[in-house]
Amino acid sequence: MTIRRFLALSGIAFCFFCYSALLFGNTLKGQVGISPQNFIVDLDSPGKVHAYRLMNMGQSPVRIKVDLMSFELNENNRVVPTVPTEASLENWIIVNPLELTIPPGDSQVVRFSIRPAIELSDGEHRAAIIFQQLPTTEEELPSASSGEASMVFKSLFRLQSAIYATVGHIERTGYHHDVRLSEDSLWVQVENTGNGHIRLSGDWALWPSSQYNATQGNQWLNWLELTNSERQANPLTSPPEHHGRLSANPVMPYTKRWLRIPIPGGIQPGRYHLELKGQLSESPIQLSTPLHVGPAVR
Repeated sequence: MTIRRFLALSGIAFCFFCYSALLFGNTLKGQVGISPQNFIVDLDSPGKVHAYRLMNMGQSPVRIKVDLMSFELNENNRVVPTVPTEASLENWIIVNPLELTIPPGDSQVVRFSIRPAIELSDGEHRAAIIFQQLPTTEEELPSASSGEASMVFKSLFRLQSAIYATVGHIERTGYHHDVRLSEDSLWVQVENTGNGHIRLSGDWALWPSSQYNATQGNQWLNWLELTNSERQANPLTSPPEHHGRLSANPVMPYTKRWLRIPIPGGIQPGRYHLELKGQLSESPIQLSTPLHVGPAVR
C-alpha cells in the first residue's frame, strides 16, 4: 500500500521520527512514520494478530531491525530498560518480520501476537517494541577521512512503541495531588491507584491574574465544548494568552508522578490564573486556581 493511499484512508495521527547526516550543517535525509503509537491488548482473548504500519517518507530505502524490551518509567517519566523475568511480556510476543526494508514513499506492516506459555497474573503487563534503523549501502555507519581531516556524522533512528497487555479486571483510577507553575512549564502531580496505566488529557489556559475574570474562564470552558468547525465559526473574543493540550504521558500503576506540560514561549514571574479541563483516563478533572511564579534563581 502506498503512503498516499494509506493517509487518505486513515484518520490516525502519526508520530514522525527522522535521522540526519551532518556535514557543514544539518541536512534532513529521511522520515519514518509509525501507526498506531501504542497497543492495548486483551490477553483474555489471546492469539489475536496485531499490526504496526511503518512508512518511509524519505528519498532512500530504509532497513529496520525489530526487537523487544521490558521497561519501566522512572521519576522523570523516562523509559528505563529492565531485566526480563519468566513472567515478562516480551518473552511471549511473536513478531514477524524481524528485519525489513521499506522503499522510499512506501510502507510495510509488522505483525505481532502474544502467546503466553505460563499463566500471567491479573493486571497490566508491558513491553516495548523497538524499530532500529540499520545502515544500508547508501547510509553507512559514521566514518572519517584523514586526507583532508574531514568527518561525516550520521545518526540512525530508533523508534519505541509500548505494548500493554491486560489480564482480568483492569482499573484505571487515580487523582491529582497538586499543580504548580514555573517559567516554562505547567506541572500536575498525578497518582495512579489502579492496576492499569492512566493518562491526563484535555486542555489548559493561563491568564495573568490582573487580566482574568470568571466570565472569561467560563467562556473558554464553554468554547471547549464546541466542535472544531463550531470553534472556527465562533472564535473567542479574548482568547487566553497561554493555552494548550495536556500531557499524554502515562502514569504507571501504583505510582505518583509530576507530569510536565511545556508552555510555548514561557512566562514571566508573577501571578496567574489557571483553567484546566480534561480527563484522567476515565475520570473527569477540572481546575480553576490562582498560581504564582517566583523570580528565577540564577
